[in-house]
Amino acid sequence: NNTVRGGVDWMRKLAFRYRRIKDIFNTYRMDTQTLLGQQKYEELLQLRLDIESYTGSWLTLASKALNIIKQR
Repeated sequence: NNTVRGGVDWMRKLAFRYRRIKDIFNTYRMDTQTLLGQQKYEELLQLRLDIESYTGSWLTLASKALNIIKQR
């Protein structure tokens, strides 16, 4: 591999990867179901329900706290 870590080519590749990740994030941030597909999305929802039951609604409480902070 002729690409030296920290070299110009390496930095361009890294910048491209970050732009691609940003594009994917911006495209699907409000539509996780389309990104994951129906089956994976349902698995995610089940996982969230399991976490809620195991942690005493920690996700819900954390989400509420973050929303309060965001509104300030």
